[in-house]
Amino acid sequence: MKKYILITGGELFNKGAQAMTFIAVDHCKSLFPDHEIIVFSHRDSKRPAEEKRLYSFTFMPFPGFGESLSLITGLRRNHYKKKDRIGYFEMYQEIFKNAIMMLDISGYGIGSNWGIVKSRAYLRRIAVAKHFRIPVYLLPQSFGPFDYKGKHATLMKMEISYYFNYPTMIMAREQESLDCIKKLCKKAHVIKTYDMVLQSQFINADNVYKEKQVFRVHNILPKSVAVIPNSKNNSYGDETENELLYKEIIDSILKEGRPVYLIYHAIEDKEICKRIKRVYYHECEDVRTIDDEMNCIEFEDTVKNFDFVIASRYHSIVHSYKKGIPALIIGWAVKYRELSKVFHQEKYCFDISSVGERKKILHAVGDLSKRHNEESIVIKDVLQTIQSRDVFDLICT
Repeated sequence: MKKYILITGGELFNKGAQAMTFIAVDHCKSLFPDHEIIVFSHRDSKRPAEEKRLYSFTFMPFPGFGESLSLITGLRRNHYKKKDRIGYFEMYQEIFKNAIMMLDISGYGIGSNWGIVKSRAYLRRIAVAKHFRIPVYLLPQSFGPFDYKGKHATLMKMEISYYFNYPTMIMAREQESLDCIKKLCKKAHVIKTYDMVLQSQFINADNVYKEKQVFRVHNILPKSVAVIPNSKNNSYGDETENELLYKEIIDSILKEGRPVYLIYHAIEDKEICKRIKRVYYHECEDVRTIDDEMNCIEFEDTVKNFDFVIASRYHSIVHSYKKGIPALIIGWAVKYRELSKVFHQEKYCFDISSVGERKKILHAVGDLSKRHNEESIVIKDVLQTIQSRDVFDLICT
């Protein structure tokens, strides 16, 4: 009988989520070479067949609300009676009945910031796993806050409290996330641990791809700085002001004779990079864009060639720190502050909503430009301790 390992919360469109997906697949392939790995990702399941055939794992959409209800109750509802869904009920039943574990790698998937609908979709995965008695591990990610409003707020908190008591282990990246869960879920087995990408030393691509891959190498000019924006910052600050801040930062870097590369870490940030180049630096050869789609392995091999980065994507900072590259962080959540604190880089971490900190940000850019070698040594020292253990050591002990 075929056995399955289920991965939820992963996808390949965002290099952070892609890295977590690849790391989870790599470890699972090493530990359970005869098991089939299913990555539940609705968007990736729609990729062309020839693209999906590259990978050693299978993409599937997680059952929707009605389909999940059918699987839990055993009653085949209309969702499974449509012509294009014939056989899906039996297929999902076989997968869930023969799954040895479910690993959730959402990164940040449940909390009142995302609303009730998304939070319930997150809990639905645990509900299905609970029904089929599949051990669940919520791998390192951010949780909360759970400050839901409206008539469904109390019920939402009750649902979280109920379902969060089921996972074998919940791993919180930040103290605030751990505190949120402990306050709401008294019996939940929750621990605090570092981000799984940060803990992983490398990815064995042979466990991820079916065939040997040739990865692209980008030639980066000496003394260069990467600017890695995040479209989500525009939800927490004024879009025009954010763009002008990037411009001021780039101008200050150029004045020091440093080339600048605009790089997108998630596909939705690509247009920001193109716009900054087009609007402000169309004729400036010292500001370049890397437009081709890098995977997470290629990104790490590229980022190691910069003196430092200006980063707003969480995992772009993680990738940088993994290579000993300092980062000037412009973020919007607790996870940025806690990450910078771990590496003693708090003075280089800023909140996008604090417009008044612009002068401080520019001063910090200049300081990092002078001190990037010293800060790199600090980061590498911390990294050695972090990578002495791995989250999969916790699962397999």
